[in-house]
Amino acid sequence: MRNYIIDVPDELNLLVFLNNVQQQKRFPHIDFFPVDYFHPEFETRIVQVWNACLEEMFIDGNHIQRGWEYYKKHLRSLFYEYDNNKQLNRLFQYFESWWFHQAPRGNQYLLEALFWGTISHRIVDHKMKEEVARQVFVVFDTPPKGCRTIDDSKKILIKSIDYFLE
Repeated sequence: MRNYIIDVPDELNLLVFLNNVQQQKRFPHIDFFPVDYFHPEFETRIVQVWNACLEEMFIDGNHIQRGWEYYKKHLRSLFYEYDNNKQLNRLFQYFESWWFHQAPRGNQYLLEALFWGTISHRIVDHKMKEEVARQVFVVFDTPPKGCRTIDDSKKILIKSIDYFLE
């Protein structure tokens, strides 16, 4: 059995969340956030933001978890510039509430608990037998189309939780 570092990164899960909101895929009830607030080139830009986040998550080859606040600077390019960022701040607050504070410790905690509580080391080992990665980032849903899900130089793999539950 191989050893893996398994992490549930806030910053990548925030991008998956924003992608789902933009596509009205999993969070269609966020009616306070108008669809036209997203930049028309959102699909191209989210790939750029994703890649920038992946690069900045590492210092000297080590994963540094700075939290999604650090990455907000990249997120502005995903939206139209408005004088009043109340809607955008509300969207971030929604994510923060959903990710960190619901049920009762947040969905990040639930995802981590699900991973460790229902997925055996044997399953992880079986799923990873063909992979070179030593570090696995788990996201709650499929990463946005076109985003890197493997980085050979850093030996990381990014998978949705569904990958391990199949």
